[in-house]
Amino acid sequence: MGFAGPVAKLGLQRLQKAHPARESYLQGISAEIDASGGVRSWFGRFRPIPKVSVVRAARRVGIHVGLEAEGLREAANAKVQMTAADVLKLTMRAIYDRLLVETNGARLVMTVHDEVVIECAPDDVAKVCEIAAQSFDQLPVELPVSFKEGVSWA
Repeated sequence: MGFAGPVAKLGLQRLQKAHPARESYLQGISAEIDASGGVRSWFGRFRPIPKVSVVRAARRVGIHVGLEAEGLREAANAKVQMTAADVLKLTMRAIYDRLLVETNGARLVMTVHDEVVIECAPDDVAKVCEIAAQSFDQLPVELPVSFKEGVSWA
């Protein structure tokens, strides 16, 4: 962002105060990269983070490269994003399986960021909402779920 000196220090202090678990989370990410060369989602999907591994290997032989912090941020973000994607995929699969059996042709149309778009007949709206809510309730984390209906997604 281009902040330097006291402004950057104040910003970091505010960030640490607002998110006290951030530092231990990043330390855990760092240890995970040291142990395996990458990070895993809560569901086990692996992403290698060569930027950090290569930088640390270079440092051991006396070469200093300034990309380690960037790689750690990428790793922290990757773990969160992979887990979010895994959660959405698992939930969509559960919704899909039930829509086939319990509705009159309702279907998953697409996802947009954190939204699942389902097309159904007006008579199936209540059942589709129930199926989606129950599918999200099966997750190992609690997520708020809301529904909107209309004649067009747009």
